[in-house]
Amino acid sequence: MPTVELKQNKGFKFKLEPNFLEERKIQQEMAELSGGWDKLAELESAINGAYQKHLELNKSKLKENFIIKHKQYLELDLKDLQDKITEPERVDLFGLRSELNQNRYYQQYIALIREKSLLYNYAMLKVLCVEMPEGFSFNDQNEEKLLQIWHEVEVEKKSLIKQPAN
Repeated sequence: MPTVELKQNKGFKFKLEPNFLEERKIQQEMAELSGGWDKLAELESAINGAYQKHLELNKSKLKENFIIKHKQYLELDLKDLQDKITEPERVDLFGLRSELNQNRYYQQYIALIREKSLLYNYAMLKVLCVEMPEGFSFNDQNEEKLLQIWHEVEVEKKSLIKQPAN
């Protein structure tokens, strides 16, 4: 079982990736943290609803240009994620983001996605932690501390991936 040991937050050790059962435990933990399966389903529904409203607003605003602009946005966004974007394309992407994502529904969607991500990251930390400092409890930590630990786990994982195998 490959693990990562934290350097700044000493005393922590985490598994690198969840297996199938641990992924189920993460989902269970998310449900508990959000107030139950119904609340987690409500969050998912709210995320989908906000994104649908965002798309509908853009469709009504852009009319026949919506499909063209949305497709161009998705293609450039994918290139950006893959680090294969040119500088002129980056400028175009910025313009499309400004045009397509400047509405309250998109902002609501982003806020809800952030909430779900925080739940997932918190649950993942709890489930994948195999060692922690004596007396430490994830439940007693504030969001900032948990994000700090999560970020360090992610940085350490990336550094392990970049190291050549011996």
